[in-house]
Amino acid sequence: MNESFRLRQREVFEVLSIIAKRAEQEGELLIFIGGSAVQMVLKEPKRLSIDLDILYSGNVEELLVVLEGYYGLIKRETVFGEIFSFYKAVKDEVEVKIDIIRIKKGDYGGMYGPRKIKVDGKMFEVNAGTAEFLLASKIAALGIGTIGRKRDRDSFQSDLLKDVFDSISLIDEFGINDAVWGYFSYLSRFENKLKKTSFTEMQAIESAISALRKSTQLNDEDPYLTKGSFGEFQQYQFANLLNLGGYWVMAYRLSAYLGALSTAKDKDLPAYIGRIDQFVKSNEKDTKLFIEIEKKLAGYGISKDHLHELKIIRPDAFLYLYLSFEPNHLENIKT
Repeated sequence: MNESFRLRQREVFEVLSIIAKRAEQEGELLIFIGGSAVQMVLKEPKRLSIDLDILYSGNVEELLVVLEGYYGLIKRETVFGEIFSFYKAVKDEVEVKIDIIRIKKGDYGGMYGPRKIKVDGKMFEVNAGTAEFLLASKIAALGIGTIGRKRDRDSFQSDLLKDVFDSISLIDEFGINDAVWGYFSYLSRFENKLKKTSFTEMQAIESAISALRKSTQLNDEDPYLTKGSFGEFQQYQFANLLNLGGYWVMAYRLSAYLGALSTAKDKDLPAYIGRIDQFVKSNEKDTKLFIEIEKKLAGYGISKDHLHELKIIRPDAFLYLYLSFEPNHLENIKT
C-alpha cells in the first residue's frame, strides 16, 4: 500500500471537516460526493481515495478562505462559468485536489443524508450523497462519448477503473433500485444542459455499456485500459488486488446490470438484477449452453480468442457478457 496515498486520504477528510463546519456556519448546503464519499458510505472501505469532490450552494472562494493558515491554496481552473471550480490544498508535501460543483439548494433534495466521520479521534458530521445517488453518478461517468468522462484527461484510465470498482462495491452492499434510475435521469439532464447536448438516457446507458466492453480489450488498437493501469490501481486497494480476470467479471457484470436498468425500469428492478445473478450462478458449468452462447457472441463481433479466455478463466464473466447483449433472455427464466 502506498503510504503517500494514506497521508493524502487523511488530509482529504481533514479539509472536509474544516469546510463542512464553515458551510454550516454560513447556512449553505455542502454535499460530499465522489470516490472518497463512496468509501465512506461502505461498511468497509475497499480502496484509498485521495480527491475531495463536493457540491456547494454558496460562494466557493468564501468557503475556502477558512483553509488559510492550515493549507496553501492553489486555484487550478474554473470551467462552465462558475459552475465547476478546481483547487489544490497543500500542506508540507501533501496535496489534496478539491473539485467543487456549484448548486442550488433545492436541486438535490433527497439525494443526500448526514454522515459521521472520524478524523484523528474527533467526529464531525457532513452531508453525503446517498448510495443510490453515488452509484448513479459513477454510472453516468462511464457514459464515454455522451454524458460521461472525456478521454483527453491524463487520469482517464485510473478514473475508469475507479468508476467500475466503486460501482460494483456499491452494488454488492446496497444493490440497485429504482432510485438509481431516477438519479441517473437527473444527472443526464444536468450534463445535457451543461454541455448543450441532447443525449437520451438510453444513449447514455448504451455508451456506458459500450465503454465497459471496450475497457476489457487491452489489445485493441485504441484501448481504454492498458495492463499498466491495473498495476497503478493496486496501490489504492486495501485487499484482493484487482487482476484482469476479476476486472472482466466487474465490467461485464455491470454492463449486464445496465442493460437491465433500462429494459426493466417498469418492473421490479432488484428482482430483475437477481435473475441475472441467478442465471450466471446456475449455468457456469453448462458447456452445451456455452457453445450456443459463443456462437451468438461471435455474431456480435467478440473475438474468438477473448471468448475462449473467458470460458476457461472466468465463465461467470462470459455469461454476464452474454446477458449484456441479450437482456431479453431473462424473460424465459422463472424466479
